[in-house]
Amino acid sequence: MVVHPHYVLTIKGRPGELLRAAFDDVDVSSAPGVTVLSAELDPPGLHGLLTRIEDLGLELIDLRLVSNGGS
Repeated sequence: MVVHPHYVLTIKGRPGELLRAAFDDVDVSSAPGVTVLSAELDPPGLHGLLTRIEDLGLELIDLRLVSNGGS
């Protein structure tokens, strides 16, 4: 089984139903004034998620590699 790196992305704004629906393939949570997305992603998946954030006009505040998914 391939384990992909785990990323946490923080975007400005609180998650509403539309935002949650747009990111239904990742874990979505909230903190004061921000939405936190968390997922295990391969490189194309990470780029796709970043493109989705950009396409929706959202402001990316932080991107962190939590675990590199090594064997």
